[in-house]
Amino acid sequence: MTARTVTLIALAILLLATALVYASQSKAWVVGVKVDGVITQATYETIKGAIDLATREGRPLLIVINTPGGSLDATKDIVEALLNAEIPVIVYVYPKGATAWSAGSLILMASHVAAMSPGSVVGSAQPVAYSPLTGSEPVTEPKILNAVAEYAEQIARARGRNATAARMFVTENLNLGPEEALEEGVVDLMAENLVDLLLKLDGLLIEVDGKLYELRTAEAGIEWYGGGLRTEVLSVLADPLIASILFLAGLYGLIFGLAYGQPAPAVVGAFLVVLSLAGMGFEVNLVSVLLVILGSLLLIVELFVTPGFGVVGVTGVIMLILGALLSPMSVDPSKWAIHPEWYSKLSLMMTLAVLPLAAFASMATYKVIKAKRAKPKLHLTDMVGAEGVALDEIGPGKEGFVRCLGEYWLAESSDEIKPGDKVVVVDKEGIKLKVRRKEVEG
Repeated sequence: MTARTVTLIALAILLLATALVYASQSKAWVVGVKVDGVITQATYETIKGAIDLATREGRPLLIVINTPGGSLDATKDIVEALLNAEIPVIVYVYPKGATAWSAGSLILMASHVAAMSPGSVVGSAQPVAYSPLTGSEPVTEPKILNAVAEYAEQIARARGRNATAARMFVTENLNLGPEEALEEGVVDLMAENLVDLLLKLDGLLIEVDGKLYELRTAEAGIEWYGGGLRTEVLSVLADPLIASILFLAGLYGLIFGLAYGQPAPAVVGAFLVVLSLAGMGFEVNLVSVLLVILGSLLLIVELFVTPGFGVVGVTGVIMLILGALLSPMSVDPSKWAIHPEWYSKLSLMMTLAVLPLAAFASMATYKVIKAKRAKPKLHLTDMVGAEGVALDEIGPGKEGFVRCLGEYWLAESSDEIKPGDKVVVVDKEGIKLKVRRKEVEG
C-alpha cells in the first residue's frame, strides 16, 4: 500500500467522521420554551426570542404550555408570530393535568403540531368580565363574543383544525380532553411525556411556509430558552397578581408616609404604584386614577392645612381604597381571555390585602367620631389662674398671642406686656383670654 493510498484512506475516514459529527449535532437539539402561568407581554417576548433562536439555527421549536389564559393583546402577538414562523412549532399541553384555557387554546391551535398529555384540558375561551363587587361573569355582549369567536375560528382554519370546535370554545365554553380533542381534529397527537412526544414527532412531514419539513427528533435533546433577565423581570411585573400586590403596597406607603409626615415611605409608595401600573399590561381605569390622586390630595390637605384628622382625611383614605379596588381588579374582557378560576384566586388575594387598609379607615373614622362626641375636658375654671408666656406685644387696644397650657391663645390685657413676659389668665371669653402680667417676685 503506497503512501498516497494511506493518505486518501485517512482523509476519507476524517471526512466521514466529520460528517457524522455534523449530522449528530444538526439533529441533536430542539429549542424549547415553557409557558407556565398567566400569558402576558413577557410571554410574547420569551416566545418571540425562542422563535428567533430556532430560526437562526434551523431547529424546530417546542412550546410546553400550562396556562389559565391571559392578555388578548399578548396572545394576538404570539399567534401572529406562530402563524408566520419559518420553522416548525410544536405546542404541547404538559404536564399531566395541565390546561390550555382561554388564550392558551388559541396558542395551541396556532401551532404546526398540537399535542396534549393525559388528563390535560383545552378550551373554555369565553371572555369573562370581572369586578370586585360582582365577581366574574361570562361576557354575552355580541360585539366582544363574536369578535373573539371569529378570531379563534380563523386560527383553526389557518392550521387546518376544527373551526367549529374553535368557535364553541368561545361561544359555549367548550372543554376537551386529549382523546376528544384528537378525535375532533383540534390536536394532532397525544403523548405521555416529553420523551414520548419526541418519539412520536420523529419522521413527521410538516408544511412550513410552503415547504415540507421532516422532523428528526427520536434522539433529540431539548435546549430550553429562558429569555434573559429583562424578560424575567417583566414577567414578574406583568403578572396581574404581582401588580396588584405592588399597587396595594404602594398605597400603604403613601398613606402612612403622609399620615406621619415621613417622606421616605411616601416616595417608596409612589414608586411601587407607578411600577405596578407599568407592569399591569392593560389600561388603568381613569376613575381609579382620579380617586387615587384626589385621595392623596385630600390627605395632604388634612395633614398639613387643617388640624387633626377629620372627615377630609377619612374621605381621602376611602378614595384610596376605592382606587385600589377598581384599578388592578377591573379587567376589560376585550383585553383579557382568562379562566374564571384564576379570578377567584385574585379576588381572595385582593380581599386579604385590602382588609388591613379598610380596618385603618374604620379606626380613623371611629377616632374622629369619638373626638367630636367627647365633652370638653378644659372648662372656664380650669383656665382662670393658669400661667402662660406672651408671644407678642399685648396692651390696651392691642391683642396678641400667648402660649398657655401647651396651646396658643389670642389674648388681650390692660397691662403693657412684652414678648417673653409671664402672664396669668384672669378671664376667658369664647376663644379669647384676658390676661395680666405676672409680677416677678424679688
